Amino acid sequence: MTTTSLTSRRGRPKGIAKTGGRQKGTPNKSTVQVRTWARRVVEDPQVQARTLDLAREGRLAPAIHIELLHYAYGKPRDTTDLNVHVARMIRITPPIEEAAS
Repeated sequence: MTTTSLTSRRGRPKGIAKTGGRQKGTPNKSTVQVRTWARRVVEDPQVQARTLDLAREGRLAPAIHIELLHYAYGKPRDTTDLNVHVARMIRITPPIEEAAS
């Protein structure tokens, strides 16, 4: 029967830099494959024609089309102006004057 101590660790020792693996910002293979597939679907003339037909008939599921566009080209960034929200949260009060003694 073997016992392990509470201080035993797996992996690399603390303080040793990580080596190997993907470079930061490099997408993994499945991400690239899904993006390529989604672009082929979205850019296919037959798919575009069928999508247009469904939209004209009022039978297009917009969520599916939007999701495909997101996979193909990425989601657009939200450009909310934080200054507007912060100004609403801050309540400006007039300075309190010290009472004269």
